Amino acid sequence: MKYKFRNYNDNDYNLIYDLKKQAYQEYVKHFWGLWDDEKQHEFFDNYIKNQKNKIKIVVLDDKEIGYFDDNLCGNKYEVVNIILKPEYQGKGIGTEILKNAIKEHLKNEIHIQSFKTNPVKNLYFKLGFEEIEQTKTHIKMKLNKEKFITYENGAKCSAKKEGIMKNEIRHTGTTELETKRLLLRAYTIDDVEQLVEGLNEFDVAKGLVTPFPYTTEDGKAFILRNLNPGKNGKYNFAVIEKGTGRLIGGTGVEVKEGNVGGGGIWLNKNYHKKGFGTEIYLARTLFAFKYLGVKELKSSYYDYNVGSKHLHEKVGFVPTGEEATAFNHALGRNVREIMVRLSRERFEQLDIYKGVKIKVTGINKETQKE
Repeated sequence: MKYKFRNYNDNDYNLIYDLKKQAYQEYVKHFWGLWDDEKQHEFFDNYIKNQKNKIKIVVLDDKEIGYFDDNLCGNKYEVVNIILKPEYQGKGIGTEILKNAIKEHLKNEIHIQSFKTNPVKNLYFKLGFEEIEQTKTHIKMKLNKEKFITYENGAKCSAKKEGIMKNEIRHTGTTELETKRLLLRAYTIDDVEQLVEGLNEFDVAKGLVTPFPYTTEDGKAFILRNLNPGKNGKYNFAVIEKGTGRLIGGTGVEVKEGNVGGGGIWLNKNYHKKGFGTEIYLARTLFAFKYLGVKELKSSYYDYNVGSKHLHEKVGFVPTGEEATAFNHALGRNVREIMVRLSRERFEQLDIYKGVKIKVTGINKETQKE
């Protein structure tokens, strides 16, 4: 089930109060003896005053089914509430919301708490939270990130073995691309060391939007968001040199609204000027047009990045006439970004793609460009 968030507004007051009462009334009665609506409304009004800008309404199939809120203070991130209507509980929606919140904040210290008698604490322990304190009413927990990563990898492998992994459009399994020298596959947590090695280089980072310095925590967070190419229309691949098994770069295609593709590539500096960039770009472009059916690919490069400019020109991209400003972490300043595009019509006319062959698994379509 694919949920969405929208911002809280004053019309949601009764919805949030009713959800909070439904979720917590049993525990309030257990620890304090009664649920006093008048006092609870006073507490709730104060909560709304302080937290309303952080409350997200959970929407599924255009129906408001619950709410979520959190706090970020310095490096401490806390999940405050995930409450769903009873008919939407037990379907994995709350778990997915929590897991996504964790993945987005893996660089932070992540906290959560529950009433002592609330069985939801068992889910938190399962995901990798560990108890750090008990009060008379609550268990306070902090995430052990290594346990969470182990849980995520184990859940993915188990689903794959049982044949129940959720398939996205055209998927028949984990999507992989293979060229003459390269394998483009899903990231695994074992890639983190070589990912960080490649992206924590100034000469690489000055051409990207990635953080710099690029830390192990950055790498783990990125990998956890990209364990399954194709999820939500995002195909992010680790680029592996077949001869050595080393991760030498990364690439991706994100299918956006209007069937337009975005994305780009990065390459470890030790593999520059060896034709790998062209090989990767030809493969991802062919994959986007022939297997994903996009009608256009969009990309960009920084105005000082001559190598990226030449690569885009070589594989057929042309300037759109648009520019943007982006912050580059390696340089520590705003830089000028040049927008380029490649239409399906132009792609089909370019000689550079004739004779390019890629082997694709995990997508129903089997044909290759001869």
